[in-house]
Amino acid sequence: ARTGTHTGHTGTPVVCAVYMSRATIELATTATADGLSSIALKICSPPSPIAAAVFAHGGCFSDGCSQSHPAVTEALAGIGIASVSSTYRQGAAHPHPTAQHDLACVAEFARRRWP
Repeated sequence: ARTGTHTGHTGTPVVCAVYMSRATIELATTATADGLSSIALKICSPPSPIAAAVFAHGGCFSDGCSQSHPAVTEALAGIGIASVSSTYRQGAAHPHPTAQHDLACVAEFARRRWP
């Protein structure tokens, strides 16, 4: 077990206990729907997950990355839930609904990996 403190979105310190002793972290990619780009994935999985979740980081679809909330994905693994967090195309260069389309590809990746 590991206990850590991080700053929440309000600037308030948040204490969390993370049980990562048997979980694995894997980096992977999946293709975008248009096939023109790839999406970087961070997979955090316990040995025998009971469920899977796609974690979409905060940032109003204009900021943030797959590495920005490790306490959340590690805590999910600690209770038996595999998670996939990802980068996705965002900001002015990739207007709505690009981010949502990328996240749909991430969800499809998770569905194929954990049917």
